[in-house]
Amino acid sequence: MEKLITVKGLGHASAKPDLVVLSLGLETTSLDYDQCMKLSGERDELIKAAVVESGLPKDSVKTSNFRISSEYRSVKDKNGNYNSVFDCWKCCHDLKVEFPLDIKLLTKVLHNIAKSKADSKVEVDFTISDSGAVETALLDSAAKNARKKAETLCAALGAKLGDLVKIDYNWSEIDIFSRTAYDSELICSSPAPGCSAPEIDPEDIKVNDSATFVWQIG
Repeated sequence: MEKLITVKGLGHASAKPDLVVLSLGLETTSLDYDQCMKLSGERDELIKAAVVESGLPKDSVKTSNFRISSEYRSVKDKNGNYNSVFDCWKCCHDLKVEFPLDIKLLTKVLHNIAKSKADSKVEVDFTISDSGAVETALLDSAAKNARKKAETLCAALGAKLGDLVKIDYNWSEIDIFSRTAYDSELICSSPAPGCSAPEIDPEDIKVNDSATFVWQIG
């Protein structure tokens, strides 16, 4: 009977963020479908104009999600029964803007978006442009950790680590973002066109993952 050893390798990796990701949410409603689409398009153009005014190219604004749907509300009739009645058309347009980490530029972009009157929800995240390098380092760390554990166990038992038989990995998407929270509301609400913000240094990105390795032992 083949003797096997199964070990879970734990991987760790870290990196300094070098990229800002702005997630913008536009939600527009209207009783008329065409008007809803028109208003959404106008707000989209306001966002793009604000980004260009900040010094970034217009095509740096990308659509991450777009949907338009008919909304209904429940209305009680004279018999006490509830019926669904058309309420409005709702258009949800989610945008994303990415640019190299620069807090002064970030402050300018947020201020210009606020004064554009596009009335968008804004979230700020810090990540890394070369996410593949972090993922590679993470898997390398997990593999080395598993092999070290396997060799230690075999040495303690007087056994010899043989050929690698199997690797189990779930390939789930890794969230490669700094944990630094950046509250954009105060920056956006500043009335000063030259508003300033502290030159913050976002926390390093720290990620963990695991993989299971199976070796022969002799």
